[in-house]
Amino acid sequence: MFGRVQGRISQDFEHFLIAPFGTLHHEVTASSLVKVDMRGDVLDVGAAGIGLGVNKLGFSLHAAVYASRPDIKCIVHLRCPNAVAVSCLRQFVPRSHNNTLSQKNVITFSTIT
Repeated sequence: MFGRVQGRISQDFEHFLIAPFGTLHHEVTASSLVKVDMRGDVLDVGAAGIGLGVNKLGFSLHAAVYASRPDIKCIVHLRCPNAVAVSCLRQFVPRSHNNTLSQKNVITFSTIT
C-alpha cells in the first residue's frame, strides 16, 4: 500500500483510527480499522481482529503532526508520483486547479526545501 489515511476520533484522549499494517486499500473496511493512542499502541484491534497491528514507526511522524496541530482531524499520506509532484511545488496549486483536488480548501501541502 502506498500511503495511509488516519483519523483523530477523540481529542480528549488522543485516539486515532488507522488501517491494519499490510492491508490494501480495497481490503480496509470501517470495522477493520485499528484504534491507537498517540504512541501508536493498539487500544482496539477492530472487528476483524486479524492481529496485523499498525506501523508504529510510520504513525510516529503523523503523531508528531497531530500533537503539534490539534486542529488536524485527518492525515492522508500519499506516495503516488502525482501527489508527490504536487507536494513538492514551492507555491500552492492555483485555485482553478485546487478545486479538482479538494473541496472547501482543506488541503495542506508539505514542501521540500
